[in-house]
Amino acid sequence: MDQILVKKARIGMEKKVLQEEDTIGSLPDHILHEIMSLLPPRYAAITSVLSHRWLKIWLTFPSIQLDETKFSKREQFLHCLRATLARRNLLYLQKLRLQRLRPGSLELYQLINRFMDVVLSKGALKILEITFLHYVHLRYEQLYVLAKEMFSLCSSLIALRIEGCRFEGCEPVNLPSLKTLLMKNVTFENQDFLQELIQGCPVLENLSTKYCNGIKNLRVFHPTLQRFVLGFCGEMESLELDVPCVKSIKFKALDHFYDELTQVLRYEKIWARNVQTLRLKHFTMRSEELHNIISFFPKIEKLNMRCCEVLGVVKVLSNSLTTLRMSACIFQEEVEIEAPNLQAITYLHNSRGPKLDNMIFRHLTRIFLANVQVSWILCINNSTCPNLESLDLISCKNMKKLRIASSKLESLNVSECEDLEFFMIVALQLSYFSYSGQVVSTYQIVASMNLQVMLHLKGPQGYHDHVETELHKFTQFLHKFDVSAKAVTIRLSYDCAMVYVFAINSIGFDCT
Repeated sequence: MDQILVKKARIGMEKKVLQEEDTIGSLPDHILHEIMSLLPPRYAAITSVLSHRWLKIWLTFPSIQLDETKFSKREQFLHCLRATLARRNLLYLQKLRLQRLRPGSLELYQLINRFMDVVLSKGALKILEITFLHYVHLRYEQLYVLAKEMFSLCSSLIALRIEGCRFEGCEPVNLPSLKTLLMKNVTFENQDFLQELIQGCPVLENLSTKYCNGIKNLRVFHPTLQRFVLGFCGEMESLELDVPCVKSIKFKALDHFYDELTQVLRYEKIWARNVQTLRLKHFTMRSEELHNIISFFPKIEKLNMRCCEVLGVVKVLSNSLTTLRMSACIFQEEVEIEAPNLQAITYLHNSRGPKLDNMIFRHLTRIFLANVQVSWILCINNSTCPNLESLDLISCKNMKKLRIASSKLESLNVSECEDLEFFMIVALQLSYFSYSGQVVSTYQIVASMNLQVMLHLKGPQGYHDHVETELHKFTQFLHKFDVSAKAVTIRLSYDCAMVYVFAINSIGFDCT
């Protein structure tokens, strides 16, 4: 009995201390809501058990996330929906995120409809996300139909994201505050409704429609739109754009989209002359088609191509282009670039690389090449790249000799170039040099006085008996660093530990 009394007394004392020390709980409601918004939803909900004050804060929290992936059973998710609808004060709800995982049921859809009716009638919602996964396993009639009131009552809505749902059309669209509209895998019963939806958002800035069904002819005319993303699917036949303020466009395709690409993207139907950033993904096209697409946008500054295949000789012609990135693309021929103002170029996993040895990039400041077949002798000098500041060569093929003579190069990274046998570097501004690979023949490395070097030099596979030979090659490699001051810092590793220890004791640099 005494132990029970002692335990009760201790619990009472702890509660009293917590109440006295709960200085955070005394803050205004809007500040506590801001603090809770920084927590994961699960931990934000746990705060409701701390006290009546925290329970009130939780019940009026302006953000709700209902994610079925967090529940092991459908019944638990339904119970959470009912409890939220019954207990939460939805008058001040500003953000709602609803995600369903499993195929829907009549009971679930009825409950969601009742929940949406209550939320939309309050008129304070600003951000709404409705995501239905596994939509591909559902028949057309099983898809969730979006509430018609969503497009006429939400005058405060500024961001709307919808995935895996169905549109049946509705009353005239009136979303005067909506700035972001994101739709993915949405089925339209009437393709004209998409045009009505876009026109009913007078201040729209960000529009994304990815792989939507029921749209053959898409027309996007909007005076305030700034960013546009379009995911192509096989049934689209034509695209018309009149978006004078758009700065960024991204065209994506479901797998590789090729059927009549020139008919879908026609020059006379695209009016977007102020586009500065263009992204292309999963397209198969002829080289002349790529040229035509680029020519649509005379002010283009950034071109990003990913997982594209171009048939024929690839020519990138643009006077305004400053940044070029091509990753995981397939090119039958070498890429020819005529972009006098190009500043940065990135190639990743291309079968053939750019012709850097025969070209002049007067404004180029950065080159990044990975898994690219380059010239047998790669020369980077003040004649070809007079303003180059950063160079990365990762797993480049066919390159046996690397010659660099640059007055502005500051960063150099050469990694896993297995064919490399020789390099010479003369760069008085070079302050960072990273090399990973076999010890190669080095004529000279001239750099700045504050050079930092990262080396991972690989020795023969497995244990070997010719330690002295490896040691000689190792130390000769290090002594090629020609800097007048002893400020060079070398951090190195070597596959053979014995050679590494011997080398540390035999060179005069500060090796850490």
